[in-house]
Amino acid sequence: MPDQEPRRRRRFRPGKRVVYAITAVAGLLVLCVATGWSDVVLNPWARSLTGDPLLIGTWKGDLRASDGLRPMELRLARVPPRTSRGSCGGCETIEGTARVCAPGHAPDGFAISGKTRNWSGTAFHLSASTDERPPGTYTRLGDLEGEWDGRDTIRLRATLYIVVVNPDGSTTVSSDTQPADPEATLELRRAESDGSQTLQCPRP
Repeated sequence: MPDQEPRRRRRFRPGKRVVYAITAVAGLLVLCVATGWSDVVLNPWARSLTGDPLLIGTWKGDLRASDGLRPMELRLARVPPRTSRGSCGGCETIEGTARVCAPGHAPDGFAISGKTRNWSGTAFHLSASTDERPPGTYTRLGDLEGEWDGRDTIRLRATLYIVVVNPDGSTTVSSDTQPADPEATLELRRAESDGSQTLQCPRP
């Protein structure tokens, strides 16, 4: 018998429809990431298609400081995906502001940044920083560890410390002036807010 020539394997060549479908899916994924819709799956605490409660939003409660209760307002937002570098495990994903009533002067304002500690956002860490203030003595917020019940309540453990702003603008943090109990706890409830300054502080 004559030797049979080996059959040549046909190379798989995807049809135009397959190529178009793959391109469309890839484009859709890129669009979802760029516009934040990927959060529905990757960060359900930030976006929902079914109206489920979210971690982001406005929260209000009373900070239990050593000198009594201080009304507090916390506003949390998702860092825009284009700047949060979602593929970075250590990147911050939460930003916002906090305002705390303070005796003797206007409410203290803080810039908030942080990230969730799990996929659902029920555990998260925040840091607070503040702008320059006139000379005086102020209570500052440090790190905040938070727990969210997945609905309308969050609980925070906040680190408090006292800063003295000197006339020349420098700041002094003395161990002798720190609160006896630097750890404060508070429970915040979800609040409706239209973006206005809604924090109501007691009059001195």
